[in-house]
Amino acid sequence: MSNKMEETKTNEPGKTARDPVCGMTVDKDTALKSKIGDRTYYFCSQ
Repeated sequence: MSNKMEETKTNEPGKTARDPVCGMTVDKDTALKSKIGDRTYYFCSQ
């Protein structure tokens, strides 16, 4: 069973991430984010 809250993999290191809820690629600079422990999760908010 995979954990949907795993830190997302980026397409271009440091620039984009995948929203763990919907799978959309988001820009790390403009995305909503949440830090849990030592991991940061990025969200599209749509």
